Amino acid sequence: VNDELTKLFLHIRDFGEKLFSEKNICFRAFDEVKEHIKLSPGFSREANLIFKEAMTNSFKYSEARNVTLSLRHSGEGFEMSFEDDGIGFSVPPAAKSNGIRNIAERAEKIGSVLHIDSERDQGTRITLNFKLTLN
Repeated sequence: VNDELTKLFLHIRDFGEKLFSEKNICFRAFDEVKEHIKLSPGFSREANLIFKEAMTNSFKYSEARNVTLSLRHSGEGFEMSFEDDGIGFSVPPAAKSNGIRNIAERAEKIGSVLHIDSERDQGTRITLNFKLTLN
């Protein structure tokens, strides 16, 4: 039950630590949010699935040596991001990629903005921007 932002981050971090240790990929996680932030119903599930999908794809396809998960304040809201230093990919139009379309729909469902930045040989960064209220 990840009903708080920090608990959600820790849950995703734990998944990443276990996953990337299997390939000796250096995994780092940074949580810069110190407040207790209550999550709206459904937010935790959708955000969790977005980042597990991103991590699993990186694990399988990116050939990365280093990956980073981070959570920080961003403007009036928050930003959670996952980044790798892998081979990158050409981001297709969302309608042509089931995986990208699925995570974009999940982000929209929880009122968040999803950014995917990737270039060949430049790695990939997936960012979720969202607003939540402080407790």
